[in-house]
Amino acid sequence: MKAQILYLNIIVACVQTQILGCVGLECFNCSGVQDIGDCNVTTSCGANQMCVGAGGGTGLIGRSIEKQRKARLSDCSECCSTNRCNDNLCQHRAPHECVDDETVDCAKMSSIFNICTGNYEQAALVCPRTCNLCNYANGNWADWSSWSTCTITCGSATQMRTRTCTNPAPTTYGRNCEGQSSDYRSCVKDECPVDGNWGTWSTWGSCSATCGVGIQRRNRYCDNPPPARFGDHCFGDSVDDRICMPRGCSDGGWTTWTNWNSCTVRCGGGNRLRYRECTNPTPSPFGQPCHGPNVDVGSCNTYPCDLVRLTDGRVEIYINGKWGTVCDDSFSTNEARVVCRMLGYLSSNPVVFEHTPAGPSSMPILLDNVRCDGTELSLLDCSHNYIGDHDCHHNEDVGVSC
Repeated sequence: MKAQILYLNIIVACVQTQILGCVGLECFNCSGVQDIGDCNVTTSCGANQMCVGAGGGTGLIGRSIEKQRKARLSDCSECCSTNRCNDNLCQHRAPHECVDDETVDCAKMSSIFNICTGNYEQAALVCPRTCNLCNYANGNWADWSSWSTCTITCGSATQMRTRTCTNPAPTTYGRNCEGQSSDYRSCVKDECPVDGNWGTWSTWGSCSATCGVGIQRRNRYCDNPPPARFGDHCFGDSVDDRICMPRGCSDGGWTTWTNWNSCTVRCGGGNRLRYRECTNPTPSPFGQPCHGPNVDVGSCNTYPCDLVRLTDGRVEIYINGKWGTVCDDSFSTNEARVVCRMLGYLSSNPVVFEHTPAGPSSMPILLDNVRCDGTELSLLDCSHNYIGDHDCHHNEDVGVSC
């Protein structure tokens, strides 16, 4: 019972001493010791001082809780709360042991103050076994990796290197590493060549002609950007041309009509044609064509087809709407063949009469001096005086027998 009271007093004294600082106690100071019982060397700790070994050695010395926390376990030592109170700490522990601070009643402190939660780092320093924090560790950065390869041959790029929070990695409740996991730097080489690129086309220029067909032109320049530092020049043409036609230079005009061609029939009414061309002048490109037809159709030979008849052998012909006789001047067998052909006869040996049984006629004399070669289809196709022009009398009316 007395021993328990003494142990409790030591615990309370240690707690008070941790709060107030070292107050001139005797501390163990050993190095390279694997067993606590093998350490018999002590040193004294002055009031409010750390126990510092002579010559700043690496042995175990007493130090305040605050100093130890800042050291982050890099130097394992404690403030003495009683004489030789630190004989069960730090390097004196065997590597496999996880031991609470002997100066603290961790179980009681955990139940009263709940010291195992909240400040895990402090709990791992004082009561690691009670708080199940034997493997507690804050994260620490591993070495930086090598810089990434600078793959460019010109210009600038960025290189990167990384590091991991694995030296050691933070355990549960341990603090993660502070700072960045990636680092960057510029990789700069000679400036790259710049290939040229075309700018936009200019607007089209004016047409080279005011009428008809001309040429328009537009330009572009290799300036977007221009080639630099042995870069390629722009490929393609810098000039573009196109055909332009602002208006026609002249409209078309008709030539005069040609003469009428032959009538399509010899009697009964037919057609004849005449022509003109749009070449006076010819319309220029985009000029207006000639308006109207290029062919004119006219009627012809509208008289009846029974143009000739024989009245008691006398030849009578119908011209310009009236019947008349034919004078016998120059009238021969050739002319008689044409009369018979007009009457539909195929006789090749017609007979010409100077005096017909019909006697003189009262009709006008319409044809005189008729001359044919015998192949014509009508007496009107043969040469003759103008219609009605004659120097004959009716006793000269010609007669024909087919």
